[in-house]
Amino acid sequence: MEKNIQELLRKTLLRRSDDALESDVANYSSLYGDIVYLEIMRLLTGKSPGLSESKRYWCDALALRDGILQKTHYRLSMRASILELIQKNSSDFKNLVFIEAKDLDSIRHCSVTDGLTGLYNQTYLKTLLGQNVPMRRRIDDSASALILLDLDYFKIYNDCCGHVAGDEALRTVAGIIKDQIREQDIAARYGGDEFAVYLPKVTKNVAFAVANRIRLAVENTVFPGQELLKGRKLTASCGISFYSEETSDVKSLIEVADRELYNAKRLRNSISPCSFERRKHQRHPTQALLQCFPANNGMSETAMACNFSNTGVGIWSNIPAEPEDSLTIRLSKPFWSDELEISGFVRQVSPDKDTGLRYLGIEFDRFLDDCTSYIPMSLAKSVMTH
Repeated sequence: MEKNIQELLRKTLLRRSDDALESDVANYSSLYGDIVYLEIMRLLTGKSPGLSESKRYWCDALALRDGILQKTHYRLSMRASILELIQKNSSDFKNLVFIEAKDLDSIRHCSVTDGLTGLYNQTYLKTLLGQNVPMRRRIDDSASALILLDLDYFKIYNDCCGHVAGDEALRTVAGIIKDQIREQDIAARYGGDEFAVYLPKVTKNVAFAVANRIRLAVENTVFPGQELLKGRKLTASCGISFYSEETSDVKSLIEVADRELYNAKRLRNSISPCSFERRKHQRHPTQALLQCFPANNGMSETAMACNFSNTGVGIWSNIPAEPEDSLTIRLSKPFWSDELEISGFVRQVSPDKDTGLRYLGIEFDRFLDDCTSYIPMSLAKSVMTH
C-alpha cells in the first residue's frame, strides 16, 4: 500500500501545484490514514520522524505558510514551510543537510526577483496581482492599473551591440522604472525586454502620466550603440489596462494590457490607450497645409489644418477616415516653422454638406512640448480651448 501511496503522491508533486498537493494529501489521508503524512514527508525531505510527528509537521507547515501569507503577502511553498519547521526541530531528523537560517531570506529573495535587473519576476508579480487586484468593481475614481512596457527593436540592439550591452540596457531601464514609480507600486521584469508595473489606487490619468514619464526617460537616455538603430534611439512602448467590469481578474487585466501593448508597438515609442481624460488644452486656429498618411492605404493626402494644439490637430480633407482609425501627420516647411512627423488617431468626424469636405479631429499618440514652435507667427490667431 505504501508504494501505491508514494506513486499517487509523486504524480501530484509532478504537477508542481501546492493547492493540488494540499488537496490530494487531505483526500488520501481520509482514505488511507496517517501513513499518507509519513510518505509525503519522506518524499519531500528524504526522512521521516514517524506517523504522528509527520502529521503534526504537515499541519504545522500549513499553519506556518498561512501565517506568513497574512503578515507579508508572500506565499511560501510547502517545501519551504517544512524546511522552516525542520530547522526549528532538527532533533527529530537525522543526517539532514540544512540551509542556514541567515541564508533563508536570500533564498526567498532570489525566488521572487529577477537576477539581472533586481526587479520582481513574473511569477511573483502574478502572485501579488492575485492578492491585490480587487474582486469587486470600485465605485470611486481610483483603480488598479497595470502597465506592460516593451523596448522597441531591442533584438536589433542586442544583435548590433552584443548581449553584454543588452543586459546593461535592461538594468538601466529597470533603474528608470524604479525612479519613476511610488514606493507602493510594484515593478517586475515580465520576460526578455518586457517589463510590468502595477499601480494600486490611481486615476487613469495618473497611470498614463507614469507610463509617459517612463517612456520619455527611456527615450532621453543615451544607450551605448543606439545610433546603430533605425531611429538612432532605444525607445519603449507601453500598454495600460485597468481593473473594471471587463477586467475583473488577473488574467483579463494582463490580456488587455498585452493587447494595448501590441497596439502601441505598431507605432513604437508610444502608449496605448494614448490618453484617458479630456483636459483643456490651448488650441490655436491656423490655416496651413499638411500631409496625412492613413494607415489603411499609406497614400499621402493633402489636408488643411484649421487648429493645432499639444495634443492634436483639426483638419479639413477628403480622407474617408472613421473614428479610431490611425494615421500619420507630417508638417513641412514653408507651411510650418519646423518639420514634424507624428502619429495619431481619429477621434471626431464631421462632414460639411456645403463643401463636401470632412472635418477630422485627430489626437496625437504623444504630447508635444510646445505646439506653437511649429506655427508661423503670421498664422497663429486667438487661442481657443477644448
